[in-house]
This record gives sequence, structure tokens and C-alpha cells, in this order.
Amino acid sequence: MSLPSVPLVVKRPKVGSTQLEFWWSAPAVGGPITNYTLACTTPSISNSYPGDANYAKVTGLTPLTEYTFTLTATNATGTGPAETFRTVQTGTAPYSEAVASVTVSQDNLSTVIVSWTPSSIASQSATKWYVITPIPSSVNSSAFSTKQAAQGYETSRYIKNLSTNIRYQFLIQSVNDVGWARPGLYTSTISMTPPFSPSSFGSMKLWLDASDVGTITLASGSNISGWRDKSGLSNNAFQTNSGVQPTYNSASTFVKFRKANLQQMRLPDNTLPTGNSAFSYFILFSDPAANQGQAMVANDDGGRFYHGITGASMTGFFGFSENNLFASNANSYTSYNFSEILYNGTTMFTATNFSTTVSAVFGARNQAGSSNIIGGGSVGHFDGTLAEVLVYSTMLTTPQTQQIEGYLAWKWRIQSSLPRTHPYYEVRP
Repeated sequence: MSLPSVPLVVKRPKVGSTQLEFWWSAPAVGGPITNYTLACTTPSISNSYPGDANYAKVTGLTPLTEYTFTLTATNATGTGPAETFRTVQTGTAPYSEAVASVTVSQDNLSTVIVSWTPSSIASQSATKWYVITPIPSSVNSSAFSTKQAAQGYETSRYIKNLSTNIRYQFLIQSVNDVGWARPGLYTSTISMTPPFSPSSFGSMKLWLDASDVGTITLASGSNISGWRDKSGLSNNAFQTNSGVQPTYNSASTFVKFRKANLQQMRLPDNTLPTGNSAFSYFILFSDPAANQGQAMVANDDGGRFYHGITGASMTGFFGFSENNLFASNANSYTSYNFSEILYNGTTMFTATNFSTTVSAVFGARNQAGSSNIIGGGSVGHFDGTLAEVLVYSTMLTTPQTQQIEGYLAWKWRIQSSLPRTHPYYEVRP
């Protein structure tokens, strides 16, 4: 007769506060069995059961203690190899209060971020898993409702492939070795509506987005010959002269301009608002050198226009001639920097890095439709990187401006730079 093979575990141990229950079936090889031994090394426990047994209860255990038990079978020849039960921790089942709070926010058209804060309950066995259940407002073939699992040390989870135009709540339940928490803590309801797009405002003239790799045309190596406009108007930036082409890094998703090389890109005629018409400009940029006079967007013909930065303490400058420039409040440079300028035909409003807006009254301009430039101008070439440029042919309203600010801040992960009173400080538009 051969030694018994390992006993077959039927299911994981059932856990209680001071006891564990085990189930098994006889080994496939080596019968008949004379006895089974259920043992634990730390703490030291060893119990024997008859050869026809398939269940055991071990009592008198210490609460909130992890136990790993093994089971061996013995026949007339000897004792066979051990089977190891799953390690479990004694204690009580989780309460719904095991999760103190939950939040949900939309990341994109089909993805949300569900976050939770664990709470500790003295008698409760440690949380091993969290289960997140999407609950759609309408049940149909397209409404995603598959449960998602997160490990016990996690505090957030991306839930993907949600259905558009469906409202969802999310149930968070903690799971430990004893069992599941009862349903009790739900997120607020969130509607999977299409996220805000800058092109939703009909007055858009230009949208350059360096994060969209598909809009970049490389000439040679990292040199850029084209940057496609996403406004739908085909106001694509271009540069055919290889000597002054900016460069692109797909990893950092920025377009790099070097002042020393006079790098710049041209825009089609009439891309920028002309004459004395109203406008709104929004620019997100990085790594500017502390040089005087750096035009990020400019018109260099006739009634000139400049939108740029200057100085070691980032000051935005804006104006209609080289000798008539209007400065914003100074700000410290950060990893990502934001500059905006709005004009209603008489008064200019501007701010950098979401600071307090300042304004000044200007005389009428007569901006020409030609000589539109990205990264340069007579007042000086830009030395830094551009991430996103948005231009509109109207002065956007305050709510519209705040939507643009919120969109850029959340997209480029600088939402903490928004003022706490901003409507999109905590949620993306």
C-alpha cells in the first residue's frame, strides 16, 4: 500500500471570532485512511480526527490572529504529504462602517475614479478586499454593471467601460476572512455625460493640443513641420524651414521652442482675431527661460498683437504694439503654467496661473490678418515649451472662462492650483 496523497480541500475555512471550521475529502490515492491530523505551527496546535471524518472545528482561538493550518492523511503505511489551507484571520465580519466615506469623479467619457477612506473597528478581522459594484440607473444590454475588486490596502480604483448617458451609483463593500460587509455605503450618483470640450464654444478659432500626438507632424527626428488645429477650421501651424522648426517629445507631450535658434511656427492668414474685434486666448506652457520679451502667440503685421511672458517672476504681457504692453500680476513659475487674456474691444483682462484678474483700457487696435506666429514675434521669441493653445473670436463669459480654466487644470493635473472658490476646484467641467 502506498502512502496517502494529499487530502482534497473542499472550501476555504469558515472563520469566526475564536474558531475555525474546515472541510475536506479523502485523498485520491492511499485508502483506507486511519486518521487525519490538522495542525498549525504558530501557535502550536495539532488535532487528530478519524479516517472517515471530512469536517473539523477548532475552538478557543485568539481573536484577530492569523492562522495557517495543514492537513495530513495517515494509513497503515504511514502519513502522506500535507495540504495547506488558506491563511485566515479570526475576528468578526466587516460592518458597512468599515468604509468611512466614498467619493466618485469622472475621469473621461467611460471611466470614473471611485475613492474610499477605510475605518478601523477593533473586533473586525482585517479587510482583505474591497468590492465595488456599479449600479446603473437603467438596466439594459449596454449598461455596465460588473463588480470590480480592489486589494485591502487600496483606497481607489478606476472603473472603466461605463456606458455613456447612463447615471451610476457605486456600492463599496469590504471583505475579510469572515465574510462580506452588508450593503450600506454608496457613492453619490454620477452621470456619464460627454466631458467638456473647448470646441463647444462656437467662436473657437484655434486649438493646438500637444497631448494629442496625432496632431503632430514630424519632419526629421524630433523636428516639427506641422501642428494640426483641432478647432475644425484647419488653422494648422506649420514650419517648412528646418533651421527654425521646434521639436516634440512624445513622452512629455510638449512642443519645445528655443529662442537662440529663433524657432517658431506660422499660422494661416486670419487665424487670429483681426481688426479691433473681441477675443479670448488661453495658453498652457512650461519651462520658460527667464528672458525679457517672449511672445508665445503674436501678430507681426500692422496692428500688432502679443501674448507672452517676461522676467524671472512670471509676468504675462499683452498688447498691441512693442511699446504699449500690459502686464499681469507676477507669479512664480511652476511645472505647468497658465496664462489667459480676454478683450471686449476696449478693456483687456488677464491673469497668470489662475491668479486674480487685472484689467486695463486700451485704444482700438487694427490687427491684420497676416503674419500670425506661434513661438515668436518682433518683441522676442519664446524660450520654453507649449502644451495647449486656445483662441476664440469673442470675449468668453465668466462661466465659459471658468470651464476652460477647469478643463486645462484637470487635463494637465494642476487642479490644485485653482483657487478653492473656483467652481471646478473639486470636479472637472
